[in-house]
Amino acid sequence: MLVSTIIEGTHHQRFFTSHLPRLTNVIDGEDAVCSFYGKLTEKILEE
Repeated sequence: MLVSTIIEGTHHQRFFTSHLPRLTNVIDGEDAVCSFYGKLTEKILEE
């Protein structure tokens, strides 16, 4: 369940950054999507 949620969420965020940039905080040269989901996964697995 966690894996599918991360994959689906990542795909949605990538779509939004490409097609609806006002919904996201995109910073050139920074991969905030991977950073966010990496931290999310670490926190979930710590519990």
